[in-house]
Amino acid sequence: GGQKFIEESFDRLRELKLLVNELNPSCLIQVDGGVSIQNAKKLFDYGANVLVAGSAVFSAPDPEAMIRDMLRV
Repeated sequence: GGQKFIEESFDRLRELKLLVNELNPSCLIQVDGGVSIQNAKKLFDYGANVLVAGSAVFSAPDPEAMIRDMLRV
């Protein structure tokens, strides 16, 4: 837990989303590692459907509120 997000992953995510749309549109894309409130919106915008945010959620004063906030971005 607590990994730093690798910024180059955005480019890979965009490429992956194009492939998924072409080959299997029902496929979900999950991102795990360094997910936070600061990058959640961009991850969704670039094609992620599922975010795994362990440290960002469980180290927050209110984990439930953090999840809601991440989903609202």
